[in-house]
Amino acid sequence: MAAIHGTTASGFSYSIEPEKMNDMRVLDALTEVSEGNPAGLSQLIRLLLTPEEKDELYRVNTLEDGRIDPKGVSKDLFEAINSTRNGKN
Repeated sequence: MAAIHGTTASGFSYSIEPEKMNDMRVLDALTEVSEGNPAGLSQLIRLLLTPEEKDELYRVNTLEDGRIDPKGVSKDLFEAINSTRNGKN
């Protein structure tokens, strides 16, 4: 299946292969996030994005003082994940 390409509302451009979602490690990480463990978010990023996409995700979510907004990162990542479920391209 072809990769799902898109851009989130904040401007994060991504390309996720739907097959990557069919991985127990992704399910484990999603469970961690839903249980309130932020470490799951980092694991999802490693499993689903290229290093370049991670850099872009962090860039669009960098605050004025240089910190990276975890809520923005989470919002963008889940917007991208949901697009794979909806089959957007």
